[in-house]
Amino acid sequence: DPIMRTFSEWSMFALGWGWDHEPDFLKKMHAQMRAFERCNATLFHRIDLVKALPDDELFAYITQCFRGKAMEYITNSIYPVCVLGALRFFPKEQFLFLRFEDMKKMHAPGLLRLLANFTGLHTDDEIIARLQGERQCEMLNARKKPLSFGKDKRTVSARANLSAAMGEFEAFFQPYDELLSELVDPNFKWGADTHRLSADVLIDAPGSKKGRGRGKGLGTGRGSREERPAAGYRKAIKSAKAEAKAML
Repeated sequence: DPIMRTFSEWSMFALGWGWDHEPDFLKKMHAQMRAFERCNATLFHRIDLVKALPDDELFAYITQCFRGKAMEYITNSIYPVCVLGALRFFPKEQFLFLRFEDMKKMHAPGLLRLLANFTGLHTDDEIIARLQGERQCEMLNARKKPLSFGKDKRTVSARANLSAAMGEFEAFFQPYDELLSELVDPNFKWGADTHRLSADVLIDAPGSKKGRGRGKGLGTGRGSREERPAAGYRKAIKSAKAEAKAML
């Protein structure tokens, strides 16, 4: 979810590491939103114009407005413009698109086999067992919660401010979310269920204590209705699950 990715990165740099000295989340985001609009006012929110750009102009736009540096929270969360550029060179079949919200529910064996199957890279039971032993590749087994879900007063205040301004963030990202859905899958999208601002989004998932049972491979139980992928995208996940199981 681009909104949550924005908040997560700011939390890390501002509240965790102290690299960003702006303590006001909304002030920082509003400044970056305005800067992005000023970078190219003609193309701002004009997805039709962005899609129509010839290659040289598209990549000039990406170079100018999407630098990809740390603490550029807003532009780092606008995914589809760079995806559009990549698809100018490579066929869609060479990309594996996974929502973080779906990937975090997967268990290590299925996730690693899915990635290995898609990329052609090697994995085996020994590698998977070692990673599981080290509690890697499974968010449900993470030892720490992200800073964005902490109980620090500054974090709680920032979450409250984001919650109050959620409609503004949804409107800002909506055109780009729609473009990503067009490029990847009609149901590859985010919404109110993916930018909930409570820690239960980390644990109310299949396989967790709140889940409805632990599955095998990519199968992790059905979980809550809000946490399950949208129908069309579920089909893609189901297909990936079948491929992963075939590798078992």
